[in-house]
Amino acid sequence: MKPSFTVTQTPQVYLDHQVLEQDGKLTFSWDVGEGYFGSEVIRGLFSDYCRVLSRLSSEDAQYDWEKLQTEITGNNSVKNGHSREEECKDKNVSAVTCLMPPGLQIQPTASDRFMPFPLTDQQQAYVFGRSKHISGGDNSCQVYQEFEIEDLDIKRLEQAWIKLMQTHDMLITKIQPNGMQRTMEEFPDFKIKISDLTGKNSDEVETELAAAKRNMVERVIGLDEWPYFDIRVSVMDGLRSRVHFSIDLLIADVQSIYRLMKQLFYLYQHPAEDPKKPGMLFRDYVLWLKEYQNTQGYKNSIIYWKNKFGDIAPGPQLPMKRNGSSPHCFERKQLQGVLENWEALKRGAAQLSVSPGMVLLTTYAEVFSAWLGHNPFSIVIPSWERVPLHSDIHEVVGDFTSMSWVLIAGEKMSFEEKVQRNHMVVQEDLSHRAVSGLKALRKNVMRGGHKGILTFPIVFTDLATDSDVKAQGFTRVEMLSKTPQVYVDNISEEHDGRLAFYWDVAKGIYPEGLIEEIFSGYERVLQALAHDPASSSMHGLKSIESPTFPGGFVREQRCDTQEME
Repeated sequence: MKPSFTVTQTPQVYLDHQVLEQDGKLTFSWDVGEGYFGSEVIRGLFSDYCRVLSRLSSEDAQYDWEKLQTEITGNNSVKNGHSREEECKDKNVSAVTCLMPPGLQIQPTASDRFMPFPLTDQQQAYVFGRSKHISGGDNSCQVYQEFEIEDLDIKRLEQAWIKLMQTHDMLITKIQPNGMQRTMEEFPDFKIKISDLTGKNSDEVETELAAAKRNMVERVIGLDEWPYFDIRVSVMDGLRSRVHFSIDLLIADVQSIYRLMKQLFYLYQHPAEDPKKPGMLFRDYVLWLKEYQNTQGYKNSIIYWKNKFGDIAPGPQLPMKRNGSSPHCFERKQLQGVLENWEALKRGAAQLSVSPGMVLLTTYAEVFSAWLGHNPFSIVIPSWERVPLHSDIHEVVGDFTSMSWVLIAGEKMSFEEKVQRNHMVVQEDLSHRAVSGLKALRKNVMRGGHKGILTFPIVFTDLATDSDVKAQGFTRVEMLSKTPQVYVDNISEEHDGRLAFYWDVAKGIYPEGLIEEIFSGYERVLQALAHDPASSSMHGLKSIESPTFPGGFVREQRCDTQEME
């Protein structure tokens, strides 16, 4: 029997694209929520979509994509006979932005560039994490990286970074005492700090390099200080140098950091060039978020988050060291692994119509679930999928972090079903990413809406796109992340067809060898999946079932609440 009519309905999804392949033909439909878009807007978009598909499917098609886009935008007529594209030019707004439905457009405000603007909910959470009154506080969220290069021209590297400071406003933005942030019209000169290790023996060099890393990772930059980043160079001998780079996540998310590194190395290699300044500011995005609070979409999202956190489970409650006091600043260690057959796992994800990161997330959750005897817990997933408000939004440096919370309840489902379930949960959360769930979570905790302790110390950082930072002559030595109240964080990157994965772990929290054991299980399951993505991987979990808790350890019991996680 062939379907003749289908309708789908998903809460908080206003437009859903459905596709079905039959007898060599493609049948597609759009299910649209009434009242959310103008009827003429949807009809126009659907007509353009049909026309483009028709052009693409022609046998002798040769495409001029710029011409095709012009044809599409030119066919969207407006009153008085002007095209939408012409109206966009009058408003100095990009065609991509102008074609978005009303209420989903961002208006760049370059003239107000140096006016104060509020912190996002995520930035407020980072500020809260610095508090001395919470366990693990008096700390900052940072990403630290090391690169090695031969024959480094330090002055040229410094000039390349200064160009980035002049291009990306968040690099010269400062947090004010009143809780606002403001881009500085004038800022102090930035100089790279240099440490000359020439002539020292190998042991002394390693000691100095370790000290430089520790100093940068453990440093807590005051909110009223600037800059929120640091670059240092250790000259190791007459040929090699080590570049140390750290940046506070308060001003740049992981996707922004990857972009900064690529631009830095490119400008170093092409010193005569200047980077293109994005057509919008992070400030524009923050002000759009504030305006969005007046829409029905915002109200719907608030209800969504409130319902989600009504009775959410805390993070994995692993045993902790008995009588171990929680220091304000944790030392970090990193567990590392490489998946050679990464492309096979990506193909398996494609067959399930999910992103590869969802396979990694499900594996991560399953190994913790197996160790904990399949008791329910939640995993927090930071990601950086930006709301498409402007054609240049992916060029902007800032904190666009979106958070998802996935409940792992030990259901009797196949691994593939769990992957698809987790994918759906994350996508539904991300459909509300214009409204941070942190505020709703905080209110739930403060009102006593949740029974028991609510902490999320185990985090899965979603696989970032375009994470392969490569530049001629630069070799990355190490990458390390640090987040207050996060004890284990999974970070994954693609490099030359391989997957590099790291677990950043806080020392002194869990029994010696515990996280290493769970990490080993994660690695085994990934290897099994990459070897045969179509097979069930559950057999890879059997060897990591939770043992009897040994003497001297207790299950985690905490009394602090957290906003970021």
